[in-house]
Amino acid sequence: MPFEPIFEDISLTQNAGVIKEQIKAECKTEVPSAVVSRILSVTARAVITKVDAGERQLSYEGKATFFVCFEQEDGAVCKCECGTEFKGAISQSGLKLCKVQARAVIDKTEADVSGVKLSVAGYITVEATVTECKKVQVLTGGNGLITDGKEISVCKGYGLRESVFPIEEEFELDYKIEDVLTQRAEPHVTAVQCGVGCIIVDGEVCLSSILLQNKEKNDIIRENKILPFRAEIECEDAMPSMSATAFVQEKSFKTDVAVDNENNKSIVRASVQLALSGEAFYNESVRVVEDAFSINDKVQIEKEEYSYFSPCDVFSDVKQIMGIAVTDSLPVGTTISSCIGEKVDILSTSCVDNRLCLGGVIYLTCLFKDSEGKIFSRKLESPFETVTEIAGDCNCDYTVRAIASQARVRLVSDTEMEISANLNLTVYPFEKRNVGLIKSLSNLGEKTVENHAISVYIPCEGEELWSLAKRLNVAPETLISTNQDLQFPLSGKERIVVYRQR
Repeated sequence: MPFEPIFEDISLTQNAGVIKEQIKAECKTEVPSAVVSRILSVTARAVITKVDAGERQLSYEGKATFFVCFEQEDGAVCKCECGTEFKGAISQSGLKLCKVQARAVIDKTEADVSGVKLSVAGYITVEATVTECKKVQVLTGGNGLITDGKEISVCKGYGLRESVFPIEEEFELDYKIEDVLTQRAEPHVTAVQCGVGCIIVDGEVCLSSILLQNKEKNDIIRENKILPFRAEIECEDAMPSMSATAFVQEKSFKTDVAVDNENNKSIVRASVQLALSGEAFYNESVRVVEDAFSINDKVQIEKEEYSYFSPCDVFSDVKQIMGIAVTDSLPVGTTISSCIGEKVDILSTSCVDNRLCLGGVIYLTCLFKDSEGKIFSRKLESPFETVTEIAGDCNCDYTVRAIASQARVRLVSDTEMEISANLNLTVYPFEKRNVGLIKSLSNLGEKTVENHAISVYIPCEGEELWSLAKRLNVAPETLISTNQDLQFPLSGKERIVVYRQR
């Protein structure tokens, strides 16, 4: 009777990577251009509100909010803000995406006072971390087949879950505030784990507010606050024994300031809403057949190599980065007032000796006060390099999310400034795996069966049980039962006895 192979479907996670697209978002404020003497800074935040993964493209929608700090003709420092929605689509070449996590990153902002009203624009990179799930037929056994297989670990995920988490914080300042010029809330994940029916996400929100303390003197102060959080994402299948991955982005942020004139103090109330997405997963053991033969039939095997990924535990780190920025010569008597809108671009990653080496650029806007008390600004940038220890090894791919916080600027000379900041890293490792799977089996006809009742063979040096059994056309367990003293790999001096029923 001819052999009958048995195939089963398994799902392999492939092409875990990032696809990007840059778009431009524009917004017009209510500020007449005629009142603007000069722009001091334009900062922005952008958030993705909707993602739809089709067969040919990834469509998205989002909202951008701009914060503008400017000087009026009379020298007063003022602020305004505006918002706009954006949408677009990224071609994804027919991939069958099973998971998509998208975010928007502001690359560059600019202001325009050539029209009637002050307008601003931002260049936004929409960045989608995507995963393709591919169904693969795997040979698991068969009637009339002798098989050699192994256990492989395959990630089984339960799909992305989403949640919104609010944070309310109130803090007191021992001085009066006249205005909040600009503000930002940068969240990042520090750890992820599974609980019973939920994904537990730990993280921090780095708050920074640029505050105008005195309008007449143009006194500007920066306040930094770190707000830790622990949020839960509902996932009915999650259990503490499982692993999880999670992402976070700011959904909304606002501050209210109450001034206590009697005690010369200010109360700041910050309200942040975080958009969280996460997935619980575990590694399932699946047996796959690597080789097969039939006692009675000639078997032709067609194999295919597959690469797949399995997510590992998320980890985080905080590094101090520092660099020198060069700018045009500053006027005599210039002092540093504050810095705004620090951000980083990670341009290179490499793994050496269980260390992740990162290179990139830090950007910010620095506010200065000249000898006459007027505020002006310069955009600064500096390259940096840093190293973080990793929990795994260099056989993984690493997606790194980084934010800069608590930036500081120090004058070195009239053309050089030292920039330092905290680099908050969240690292998402993906273990790379390769496996060769049998794609199909063909029957090439009956074998010429050996008709001797007993045969004796001399093996090759270093031969293993499977290769010997296949060469001799005997089931491995039969070979062992009749040659119980064999030790593999063989030395080549043994004598192998094969008994056949007549």
